[in-house]
Amino acid sequence: MNKFLAGLLIIVMHYALSIFLPWWTIVFLSFIIVALFKLEGKSSWLIPSMSIMLSWLIQILILDQKTNFRSSQRIADLFDAPGFVSYIVPIITVGLVAGLSGYLAHLFFSKNEEVGIVEEEERMTIDEYKDNTPGLEDRGII
Repeated sequence: MNKFLAGLLIIVMHYALSIFLPWWTIVFLSFIIVALFKLEGKSSWLIPSMSIMLSWLIQILILDQKTNFRSSQRIADLFDAPGFVSYIVPIITVGLVAGLSGYLAHLFFSKNEEVGIVEEEERMTIDEYKDNTPGLEDRGII
């Protein structure tokens, strides 16, 4: 339920923000939602990615329907490609951007000690050092 709510919130907030702000606000939106809902692992990539991809697919279909699907064909003709390419390229692009942003939030706020934390090196006492390196006293090093 937590993942579904996060995905739904991403879609709703994206529609609200896309009225006033540019497309790249999906980066901040995905980052904040993953951090707030504390999504872990694969879901930190998939939930924002799939939510934004679905949102953009719906928006593209609505806008293209208003022109009787001529705009997608004209965009595809610019690149000498089939008509569905004008849907696939932006959808995959925003999916990657949102997924990377969500996964970055997971890495940034993860409590897992394996992510980004280097273990402290063991330190030897002077007695252990003397035991492991014989002959240093004779040379005047220790």
